[in-house]
Amino acid sequence: MSLDDKTGDTEYFASTDYNQRLEENAEAEYEQKDTQAEQAEAIAANEDIDTLIEQKDFNALYQIAAEPLSESDYFKLVGIGDKDIHIQLARNENITDVVAERLIGTVYLAHKALLLNPIVSEEVKDKLKERIKDNPTYANLL
Repeated sequence: MSLDDKTGDTEYFASTDYNQRLEENAEAEYEQKDTQAEQAEAIAANEDIDTLIEQKDFNALYQIAAEPLSESDYFKLVGIGDKDIHIQLARNENITDVVAERLIGTVYLAHKALLLNPIVSEEVKDKLKERIKDNPTYANLL
């Protein structure tokens, strides 16, 4: 093997390494832009929720209740007191236990959805069962 053959290999590996670094940088840049876009959407959603609450646009709020939101946004939606939004929140597999606890004491379908929601902890489900155990309407859920 001549010296020129070895040089070619070095150039090949150097260019491959360079291309790989370019790809990694491009991926990192894309991920950063993607994260920034998600943050911008979250801020816009937060502003939208406040606006929609002021406008009393329950159809839009009902749709938003099914999406992943911040805990404070969930609390805003719980605070509206609309039973359909409560049911949608109880179905949402992104809610936290704190939000789920706030839905205890709302309506039957929200309670049923909480008991069926796989993300809600057994502790919260037990609190809900304790609250509804004496109500004959809930006999089929227990």
